[in-house]
Amino acid sequence: MISRLRTLGAQWILPVFFSVLAASFLSTAAFAQTDHAEVLATIDTFFEGFNSADADKMLSVLDPGARVVITMDDQDGAPVMRPIPINAFIEMIAQPREETFRETYWSPEVRVEENLAAVWLEYNFWVGDEIDHCGNDHLQLFRSSEGWKIIAIADTQVRAGCEPR
Repeated sequence: MISRLRTLGAQWILPVFFSVLAASFLSTAAFAQTDHAEVLATIDTFFEGFNSADADKMLSVLDPGARVVITMDDQDGAPVMRPIPINAFIEMIAQPREETFRETYWSPEVRVEENLAAVWLEYNFWVGDEIDHCGNDHLQLFRSSEGWKIIAIADTQVRAGCEPR
């Protein structure tokens, strides 16, 4: 009788164990998907503000200490890095102008660890109807008590060979 109960117990315990394990894994995956969606929604909000020259919308998802860094090659092919204070960057994007600035992006790669997220994406930067440059953006975000906030934006800027996407 005890032997039979042990056998039934093993038959019962293993399926329950694996069900709990699977539920735990799926729950973790669901949280990761939620984080990824929230991170991308933050980036979308930033670029909606960027593309409409809406400083308030951009600032709503930027940490006050955020930093923008532009990288490129100079005329001689040497790498150049140019940091821009976030307020100067916002003023530059949001100022009235004849031709609009617009950035389109695709292929975001999101990684979330604890309260930090990093996103790589490819982009085209448009001035009016023409591509001015293209490259890759790298954004870092922090999960604050108000939600995800962008703490750093860095990009590469390539002036030749940019294809519309």
